[in-house]
Amino acid sequence: RLSFADVTGDGKADLLAYEKDGTITMGEGFGDGFTNYHQITTGFGGYDGRLSFADVTGDGKADLLAYEKDGTITMGEGFGDGFTNYHQITTGFGGYDGRLKFGDVTGDGKADLVAYEKDGTLTLGKSFGDGFTDYHRITTGFGGYDGRLHIVG
Repeated sequence: RLSFADVTGDGKADLLAYEKDGTITMGEGFGDGFTNYHQITTGFGGYDGRLSFADVTGDGKADLLAYEKDGTITMGEGFGDGFTNYHQITTGFGGYDGRLKFGDVTGDGKADLVAYEKDGTLTLGKSFGDGFTDYHRITTGFGGYDGRLHIVG
């Protein structure tokens, strides 16, 4: 229920706590800890384990990514102290609960989607700033790693 991502856009990771009531509390990172804890969004009751934070838009501020129960992904665009403009950015991921990761794999400054397939392959969806495109397999051989793969970037 804790995540770390640069929400403020200052180049330092902020602490994001998913509270039991569905609010998100942020502690602003200052390079050697966190300060100024405050609530930045509400309304995510029941999303435990289905929220991610990554800069999909490429503006230097982490966006909120909510994995919906129907397999769609909703993004809230980060503005430095919360999220706005919530909208659906992709569909077709029913059954991927816990198997979607986000990070800048391509090196273009935008977080890409990496899907861990049940057969151990990893599928990449390249970010175009408001969703993902060009889905293709990027590696195989990770059977049995479900829940233990992380993307950094």
